[in-house]
Amino acid sequence: MKITKFIKTALADYKRVGALVPSSGYVARRITEKVCDKKSIVEYGAGEGVISREMLKRISQDAELFAFETNKKLFKDLENIKDDRFRVLNEDIRHVDRYLENEVDAVVSGVPFSFFEKKDREEIVKNTSSILSSEGVFILYQTTPLMRSVLNKYFKKVKIEYEPRNIPPYFIITAKKYD
Repeated sequence: MKITKFIKTALADYKRVGALVPSSGYVARRITEKVCDKKSIVEYGAGEGVISREMLKRISQDAELFAFETNKKLFKDLENIKDDRFRVLNEDIRHVDRYLENEVDAVVSGVPFSFFEKKDREEIVKNTSSILSSEGVFILYQTTPLMRSVLNKYFKKVKIEYEPRNIPPYFIITAKKYD
């Protein structure tokens, strides 16, 4: 998707598209290095696929990636990614557990949690924790560290890093179910 089309899509659906421009390669690589050894990954808010494509380059041939995207235009772009390991769903992440048969090793999220009500943020994190394996990891990239307190309720270890090489800069938050 061209940058101007992405911006128009983001402005038209600003309640569900969390960024005005796609994530930078710096963000994509930092996130992917945290999950490239995982076998089953879910991505919330896959957008036009910058993070998805980077993960598909680096995950193993027997891994699988499930991408959730509610924006219809972005969903259609994601459907153009041709890779047998990739499944794209035009579904709401609040009920992610309805769409997956097994536990997953990692969840990556660019969904703008600051746009959700507090109870919805809590529900999403709780459901995410429930679909993750005991060695599971939840990685969020956000404009604020707002989610730390909610993550601390469901995960044993929460670490925040900062990536300034993005517009806007992101906090990359890694939450693990284990120490």
